[in-house]
Amino acid sequence: MLNGFQQWLHVLGYANSTVYYSPVYARSFLHFMEQMKINRINDIRNNHIVIYFNWLSKKKNLRTQQLFTRHYLYNHYSALKRFSRYLKELNGIILDVSIRLTLGRLTEPKCLEREQISKLYKACLHGQKGDLDRAILALYYGLGLRRHEGVLLNIDDLIFSNQVVYVAPGKNGVERYVPMSSFVQHILEKYVTRYRKPILSKIGTISQDAVLISRTGTRLCGNQIYNRLQQLCIKSGLDYPVALHTLRHSIATHLLESGLELESISWFLGHKSLDSTQIYTHFIHK
Repeated sequence: MLNGFQQWLHVLGYANSTVYYSPVYARSFLHFMEQMKINRINDIRNNHIVIYFNWLSKKKNLRTQQLFTRHYLYNHYSALKRFSRYLKELNGIILDVSIRLTLGRLTEPKCLEREQISKLYKACLHGQKGDLDRAILALYYGLGLRRHEGVLLNIDDLIFSNQVVYVAPGKNGVERYVPMSSFVQHILEKYVTRYRKPILSKIGTISQDAVLISRTGTRLCGNQIYNRLQQLCIKSGLDYPVALHTLRHSIATHLLESGLELESISWFLGHKSLDSTQIYTHFIHK
């Protein structure tokens, strides 16, 4: 089951570190359940999850002899949420991991200022490389896509005639149509015309469905897209790494600052409930 979980994460386009560590954290949790004489997933209850995290919060790192950080606990919890979703979608098994962790500032998303976003766009070069970089910014900031959503996006998902992008069910199992601004549409149309089509024509293939492709016509993976973003950060003068998810947090915060209703932002981001979106209200008023 854990091997299947790992393969599922890989297919959805999660980061390599997530694909590796999530099954490790899930294995640790299941081992703890076995120590509690719980040997079937269907027998795991919500209070067992609480007991596990209470134990984990008091556990010490063998090397440093220090308590594990809140970030470590958060990673464990995120891994179990992914595992729960995997069990439900592929095996029909319900594992309720909905508990509240007090993680303080770790729950606050990082956010770039509008001026910093503008600098990222200005750092894009002219020519094909610039078209690709602008397309990456348009997908992850302009459309607020998750990392794997941008990786798995196909060319037929860009519906220019209706100014929307179709995002297939991914995290939370929610599909949605994300509206494109005229600015985002212009960038993506130029990318398709000046970068994607010439490359596929040159290598003689029309079978590639991916929107974001390399110079050899293969689908870009999450790490390749992330590395291009880091190059833009350096060129724009940002002296710290920016995750693809930071762009998603940034557009959500900027939309809220502009007066868009929380419900609309929740729908735009593909959140299953407003609870996931509420965090941005605290972020802009802190």
